[in-house]
Amino acid sequence: MNESLKRHLLVRLRDETYLDVNGITRESIVEKLAAVDFERQKKGINIYESPGGCFFITGLRSDISRGLAGDAAKRFGPNRILMDQYVTSTKRKKYLST
Repeated sequence: MNESLKRHLLVRLRDETYLDVNGITRESIVEKLAAVDFERQKKGINIYESPGGCFFITGLRSDISRGLAGDAAKRFGPNRILMDQYVTSTKRKKYLST
């Protein structure tokens, strides 16, 4: 599961080259998310009750701040990569505006 998560995150972050600064790379960010954050969270995840979620990524620019909407939106909130695919637009707006 961790390898699938890493592939998924790297694909979604492929155009976010601005995250590669001071020796930190998108690959190292994803490694940390998979090894630390996801490992800690996955035992408590029930995808049937709560299919959403997000990961914190320092410096990640939100869709709104970049003027992305509709099909162009990447499901990025400020410093967050949203993992939900089927949330309501109201809930999504809450994540993206914070």
